[in-house]
Amino acid sequence: RPDVRRLYPSRYEVKPPCPHYKVCRGCDFQHLKYSRQLVEKRRWLEQALTTSKTPISLIERMRPSQPQYRYSNRLEWTMSEDEGEMIFGPPGIKAESWEAPASNCMLGPKAAARVLTVAWESFRELRRRDRVDFSVYNEKFGWGNFKSMVAHCAKGAHATHGGRRTEILLNIVLAEELPKSVLQPLADAIVRESPRCLVGIVANVARAKHALMGGRCEILLYGRRSVRHELPVKLPLVVEQEDGTKHVEKTFLLDVGAGTQPLAHGNLLPDVLNRMVGLCGISDSDTVWHLHCGSGEVALALGAVAQQVVAIGTTASEVAELKRNLSANGVDNTTSVLCNLKSPWTLKQLAFHVAQSQQKRLLLGTGEEQEKAREYA
Repeated sequence: RPDVRRLYPSRYEVKPPCPHYKVCRGCDFQHLKYSRQLVEKRRWLEQALTTSKTPISLIERMRPSQPQYRYSNRLEWTMSEDEGEMIFGPPGIKAESWEAPASNCMLGPKAAARVLTVAWESFRELRRRDRVDFSVYNEKFGWGNFKSMVAHCAKGAHATHGGRRTEILLNIVLAEELPKSVLQPLADAIVRESPRCLVGIVANVARAKHALMGGRCEILLYGRRSVRHELPVKLPLVVEQEDGTKHVEKTFLLDVGAGTQPLAHGNLLPDVLNRMVGLCGISDSDTVWHLHCGSGEVALALGAVAQQVVAIGTTASEVAELKRNLSANGVDNTTSVLCNLKSPWTLKQLAFHVAQSQQKRLLLGTGEEQEKAREYA
């Protein structure tokens, strides 16, 4: 490696606001002024697009983030053990460098960091009594029970005083299934010390290396399985009778469970939905077939402007969350379907039903499955 030395500070350099910046892998640019961060991030993005042979002209501008700190709606801290010393924090953290309190993390809301800190202290207390059941997962050797803890945050509906209540769902990620009698004392200890914004605790078994998604077996330990997030959007709608476009303003209430992904940076989701619906040019007489529907954020937006939506999911967990979100918003023009989109037979049947609907065909999704569906259609 070349010998790189620091000669003098840059004029763009500032003191990082997060005390964990030098040892944590969560944020890369906190040592720069925010205006310079946008320049560097655009440079990284242009390099990635050039490598993938994507036209750089597709980038219109880099939009500044609002807010710049505590913007993430999901925090995952992993558990590890190094020579008998317990470590709990963002992935890749070292025990000797994690000096400041973990609740000072600048990535997510303060309440989320507080809940994770309380959960870790409760786990350590129970581990002193039972090191077998409350063992930390060792990735190298593949043994141990507890892998990480994930705090899912959401802003619920407006309260009577005008503010929006923060809700937090704690997801305890396990490597192996444990009986509820082992997990319940941990959940009870967390609830006693946590702030009132904690509305639910679940435990998921995730045998994959990256344990962010909801696992195969979800156990409800306290409260409910989801947090409620209020999402106001403004969607363009093509009106055929008037030969023009009007905008539909909607406010959706999303039930965010342990396996929900798009709300990690939920502040951008309304703009993404607006742009996506505008590019499709959907009218109020269209039937939209939405492949890989996820937990239903896009399906709700499509249902607000289209006559009928068929939302197709590939796993039981995402279809269950889709149905939960449809029910929470009183949507009656969306049909949920669970199927294997990698099956040629399924694609053939899907194309048949699309053709029989006698409406404009919109196969939303990317990849090989979409091309096969077009061939069959």
